[in-house]
Amino acid sequence: VLKDMGQHERALKCYEKLLAIIEPNSPSVRRCYYSIGQVKQLQRKYEESLLMFDRIIELEGIDPSDDPIILGLTHNYMGIAYQYGTV
Repeated sequence: VLKDMGQHERALKCYEKLLAIIEPNSPSVRRCYYSIGQVKQLQRKYEESLLMFDRIIELEGIDPSDDPIILGLTHNYMGIAYQYGTV
């Protein structure tokens, strides 16, 4: 909700707090990285967003998730970062 309201810094703090308390192998870890990546793109921090999406790809390589959509959306947002960023 904070992300959609444009309160990006507050949203990032919430995602970072969530990452600190959830289990490392929880599916929510990928969702947090995905959401952080989205916020970073909204802030036009494309390189930072790519780091978050790269983490999702790494996790998928180690332990594929049951959610095939997250991987597709991750690749989509990576493409956007490459298109608009100065990477």
